[in-house]
Amino acid sequence: MPLSDAIWSLFEEQLLRVASYPMTGLFNPYNSVEPTMDHPTADKIRRKNLRRYVDCFDRAPKYLLVGEAPGWRGCRFSGVPFTSEAQLVCGTHPFSGHQSSNAAQPFDENSANYMWAVLAKLHPDVFLWNAVPLHPHQMGMFHKNRKPTAKERKQFEPLTDGLIAILKPQAVIAVGRVAERALQKHKPKYLRHPSFGGASEFRNGMRAFGGIR
Repeated sequence: MPLSDAIWSLFEEQLLRVASYPMTGLFNPYNSVEPTMDHPTADKIRRKNLRRYVDCFDRAPKYLLVGEAPGWRGCRFSGVPFTSEAQLVCGTHPFSGHQSSNAAQPFDENSANYMWAVLAKLHPDVFLWNAVPLHPHQMGMFHKNRKPTAKERKQFEPLTDGLIAILKPQAVIAVGRVAERALQKHKPKYLRHPSFGGASEFRNGMRAFGGIR
């Protein structure tokens, strides 16, 4: 089975069918729509965006880079980890996609910009993912992020384990301490998250792994 099909089969089984949890503030962007913020077919748009990203890989990448969870200005609307809608439609990335929000302009995200300033030079050697692939938000506030709980991290361990089994990366890299805790059994390498002043440390860390200039 081609690599992209193997990844997508895993996602269909363990992600695309998973329900949102409105009572705990966990939103599945791939099968749910929030009318106040989303295009009417936003879930389908995000699934297509994610599939386009997966299809960029015709061979296994060297590194699996895992973050904490989707941010509301980034993956929550783009469907692609560490990526914003604005990046999907700009035409400069290795893959493209469409806006799923009903905002006047595509959402942009600083941490996604920091990330891709580095990762554009490393594609397709790095596959991006999140320890919790659903968006954890504050109750009733879809435009607010929160840290995923230990229970939520545990819930998606089988999905991460399956992705690692398919990709067989040379290294699993945790971006931030929450992701590091979620990946403990895989003995991840740690990188500081590029937001909140961590951009230089993130870049220096990736330089050590990927040989970027």
